[in-house]
Amino acid sequence: MYSEEVSERASRERFPVSLVQHTIQELLNDRLKDQKYQSDMVSAWSKEISDEAKRRIKVIGEKRGQGVRRTHQPLHHIQIAKKARMDSEETAVQDFLNILEEHRKNCERSGKYVEAEIAKNRLEELKLHEENRRREALRSRQIAERLGVEEAHMLEFQQFNLCWDKKFREYDSHAEDLVQSMKARHKQELADWQKQMIGESQKRIKFSKELLNLRRIQEVLAKQKDYQQAALMKARADNLEAWELEKLGNRKQQDLFLKEQRFKKRQKGELEALTKRVETGREEQKKQRQLDLERLLQRYQNVKSELEAQQNLERIRMDKYANQSSLTMGTVRGAGGPSGKRGKRISQKK
Repeated sequence: MYSEEVSERASRERFPVSLVQHTIQELLNDRLKDQKYQSDMVSAWSKEISDEAKRRIKVIGEKRGQGVRRTHQPLHHIQIAKKARMDSEETAVQDFLNILEEHRKNCERSGKYVEAEIAKNRLEELKLHEENRRREALRSRQIAERLGVEEAHMLEFQQFNLCWDKKFREYDSHAEDLVQSMKARHKQELADWQKQMIGESQKRIKFSKELLNLRRIQEVLAKQKDYQQAALMKARADNLEAWELEKLGNRKQQDLFLKEQRFKKRQKGELEALTKRVETGREEQKKQRQLDLERLLQRYQNVKSELEAQQNLERIRMDKYANQSSLTMGTVRGAGGPSGKRGKRISQKK
């Protein structure tokens, strides 16, 4: 609503219709006052009068201070002012066309067919120029809109990749911390367990009954002062004790090895379970990224399709407007000029 008011006010302030109309009428009266209709001179007269009319209108605009003023305004206000300026320019062109059309009709009614022919030709040129300008402006704006959509999509896609790359890095870093933490814990747990096993293996050893019996006989013989038999019994007991210690040591070593293998296997299973959870989480992240990417691409396609439909509708409206203008120009050519007036009078006489 605000932009429409600005556009309307700018149109009134920027294009003084009555003054321009008076200027054009005065120019036509000066240039065509004593001229007779000459078909081969109409085109040259039209261009000459049109150039002079544009020069005078420009002078009027400069006197009214219609130059572009640079001010430090917010972007929203600048955009509104730009739109208002474009609207005012289109309004100015349309007002100029209306003035020429009214002038042509006045010349036709008053029998000034030279002036009517010049006004008709210039009107056709201006309408064609305005139509081409509108088409080019529409094409440029639509290209800018498509480029804007593409640029916004690329920026969003880059941001999407940066965001997900950061998520993957953070996830991998956290997963690596968990794995390293578990490995350090496993190493400490294994060291503590090995220390505990070694301590338990060094506890009091239980010998066989045969060895204990030999030691008692050894003590009895020593008390009986039968040292020779006591020495023999001691040697026999020492040999048996060494054999039992070696056997017991081998058995404990084998048991310790088996227990350590089971302990390490349990730790390995725990680490593999953690690694599997990490891989599962990574695959879930990849799937989620793919879903988000599909949504992003679908949203881009929706915006692109909507923009294409809107631009197609604008082109259809532009073609419809051009066709209506062509019909109007055809009517003007059929009605304007001496032949049109003469044909009308002949039909009235019949």
